[in-house]
Amino acid sequence: LPEDLCSQGDYKVTVWTGEEPAAGTEAQVSVTVCGDVSSSTADLPRTRLQPGSSASFSCSFGPVGTVVKVRVEHDGHGRDPAWLLHRLSLDSLFTRESHTIECDRWLSRDHEDGQTVREFPVTQLDVKLYKLLVETEDKVLSSGETAAKKKQNKPKMFALIRGTLGDCGKRELRRANDKPSVDHFKPGHRACFDIEAVDLGELQHVVISFQSSDSQARWRPGNIYVKDDEDIYVFPCHRYLGKKEKDTRTELKIALDPEAEVDIADDAFESPDGVIERREPAANQRRGRSANQRLGRAANGKKPPTEFEKFGDVKNPKPGTAGRKSKVLIRQTPTTKPGTPNDPPPSEPTTPEHEDPLPATSDPADPVTAVERELLTPESELGGGGGELKDPALLERQRSDASRC
Repeated sequence: LPEDLCSQGDYKVTVWTGEEPAAGTEAQVSVTVCGDVSSSTADLPRTRLQPGSSASFSCSFGPVGTVVKVRVEHDGHGRDPAWLLHRLSLDSLFTRESHTIECDRWLSRDHEDGQTVREFPVTQLDVKLYKLLVETEDKVLSSGETAAKKKQNKPKMFALIRGTLGDCGKRELRRANDKPSVDHFKPGHRACFDIEAVDLGELQHVVISFQSSDSQARWRPGNIYVKDDEDIYVFPCHRYLGKKEKDTRTELKIALDPEAEVDIADDAFESPDGVIERREPAANQRRGRSANQRLGRAANGKKPPTEFEKFGDVKNPKPGTAGRKSKVLIRQTPTTKPGTPNDPPPSEPTTPEHEDPLPATSDPADPVTAVERELLTPESELGGGGGELKDPALLERQRSDASRC
């Protein structure tokens, strides 16, 4: 175009395709120019990009300011969608400024990390690898569909990460060579994905979305974690996305929670998929207990049984006597044969009514006193109600009186 007819956003975009036999593509290619003011996207005219060839296109972008990075992507459609981008040049028809970028990257679902989106810096910014971990709390699909129909209607999940230096663009959450039967978003599971992008600065929010031809499909993400070289960012979602929801929302912007606790397992970012596991927080980082815990109740809302209620030996023990009673309960009567010195006396001496009852004299070799023997003797041997446990306070007083005698 003549210079007087050019606007600030007019560029000539030239792309070079790699020389490998399968490097060409028939997919729809899009180029996004990101500047310090805004970003703008233009679709290249659809044509066959042959291996080892170059093609130039005139594109009109909006005013973006100083160019910071260029994002190249394609829709993955066509007979041969995989594309090996060798080089890209961006020439401004308004300012005559030119940028040439060496790429040598695949935009393919079957090569490298399976991404069809690539970012290339124009300034001195670095390309960073972000690990995005998504937790799925629930996912609902239409019931009654055949397995083949469910594979055809399999939802696609997308994520966009934005920071102080821009965003990474909308990325499909998938991996290289994913088969139609692979499901990374099972209820109660987590999945980790690699997102390569030019440095985004301090992260601010994440946009989660999904597409499905199933009108009944719903998806409920839990926490979303993003890890860069230094930090882990937490974005809590815990909301349903789907066409059947009240607001029919399939895209949700989730702000960063700077006070959220990173409670996932340490190796969660190293394994691609797994079950959601919570890491036990440190003692000084634990949050408040639940209402049942504060009230000393079990999970079903009932108070847990005491030690006496578990064994069924004592009903409603008196305060302050639990330790002495439990000590008596664990004493065991030695197993002896009739006629041995350890046999209990045949009868206990009677005492006047005005005197305190004293225990019968026991054999010194017997470690169990007669009072304790009576306490531990089964009810069937005592005849009637003799098997009732005596008050430990009375037992203690009888012991002291016996020692004085």
